[in-house]
Amino acid sequence: MSIWLIVHLALVLLLVGVAIYEHVNSVALSLPIRSSLTIITIILPLLAALNAIFYQRLLRTASAAAQRRTLPRVLTLQALQAILITVLATLFFSEMVPSTAGSCLLSTIWQDLFSDHDADSIRRIQDGLNCCGFNTVQDRPWPFPDHQTARECADTYRRDVACSRPWQSALQRNSGVEFGVILVVGLWQIASLILPLRKTLQKRDARDVERARLLTDATEAEDGCASRRAIDGNDAADDAGPGPESQPSRSLLEL
Repeated sequence: MSIWLIVHLALVLLLVGVAIYEHVNSVALSLPIRSSLTIITIILPLLAALNAIFYQRLLRTASAAAQRRTLPRVLTLQALQAILITVLATLFFSEMVPSTAGSCLLSTIWQDLFSDHDADSIRRIQDGLNCCGFNTVQDRPWPFPDHQTARECADTYRRDVACSRPWQSALQRNSGVEFGVILVVGLWQIASLILPLRKTLQKRDARDVERARLLTDATEAEDGCASRRAIDGNDAADDAGPGPESQPSRSLLEL
């Protein structure tokens, strides 16, 4: 199994595991993060892995003609993935930064839960954060207060912390972790684009150098053969001796 495939598999499992945990935590605490965003964050590492593996296999095994045909589609998928990463990172970063709008949104959500008597949601928030009420332990807690007492949650569970700040911190932490997952996927995409391409170019340069060396050796060998043939031709001419034209005529010698 290729080392790159092992790295991809380990990274995918890690990112998907973190994203699933944060999705479940977000739903349990009724955080104002759309479930569609957290679900996309779970799927994104899987898509990124498939995209990266296909791109690397294309560079490694496909012919030059196949690369010219397929590479534009692969780069289009990479561009769409980059756009999705940018959008998700922007949304999660906006939730990660503390703001008055975020506090007002949490207050509105808590009021809606309290008005709807959604005991399960309020109880999960209070149990998950070990708190009671919103602004104070007597502010819209569960168990719902009656005319006799408003401190049943604090007295029963012995809690003296309101849920407003812990809940906001949970929102920021959850958004920060989701942002971190998106950031890692983005860096992974950059690395999966650059490293295989660099390796392919290095191999191509090495092949060009080897081809040039072989061509030079072949040219030198051909030149050597031509020189040897010329030398052999000259030696053969010398061995033949002078021709009849160079010998003096017998008749002239007799005279």
